[in-house]
Amino acid sequence: MQLSTSCIFLVLITLFRAVSASSSNFTLKCYSPGTDLAGANIYVTDDNKIYIANSTLTASGVVIANGSLQMEDGKMMGIGKNFLSLQADSASFEIAYPFIIENGVLKLYDEDFHAVPSGKDGVYVLGSVNAAAGRDDVIPIQIKAIGNDGNAVSDYKGSSVTSTSSYSVLGSQTFDESSASAAALSTATSTTLAKSSSKNIAPSMRFNENNVFAALLIAMIF
Repeated sequence: MQLSTSCIFLVLITLFRAVSASSSNFTLKCYSPGTDLAGANIYVTDDNKIYIANSTLTASGVVIANGSLQMEDGKMMGIGKNFLSLQADSASFEIAYPFIIENGVLKLYDEDFHAVPSGKDGVYVLGSVNAAAGRDDVIPIQIKAIGNDGNAVSDYKGSSVTSTSSYSVLGSQTFDESSASAAALSTATSTTLAKSSSKNIAPSMRFNENNVFAALLIAMIF
């Protein structure tokens, strides 16, 4: 009986750790070949906004179990009016999720991202795929999740993220090099996208690790 109980708790501890696990730490690297942002970096400044430019500054983070993105300073990535930042700058601001890492690429709502001109020459701000949709000066980008060894980190989906397909409400704008290049040259055709509201498209998800742990314990005992 003692051995059986020990085995049960070892299994539970393993499962609990798996539930609580996060992704590997990674640097957010802009990928947009053939555009003004080819080779650009993603970084955060004192105003807590997320910028993309040909800069030596970088930003790193980790995706945690509930699908949120925690940056290196401990702040959580949020979204307001479809633009990403670490601090509320609009009434619609909320924590952004679910983030996942798929084939070494960071995605939000199972989509890539938009780089939108900031008003400063060569500097863009980071938005979701819905940010400034239809504008011909927007550059579609991917965000590569690069580990300390210079390679893409392993794929990761938080344990409380069941599906991301339903979060893409505005038609899929999948990244490809030709569309990114066209946007950079301001020759992209404006696309009319139907929007049901101007609010962020973010799911309401909550996760309680204690409940999972208790349920697993009861199931193993009985």
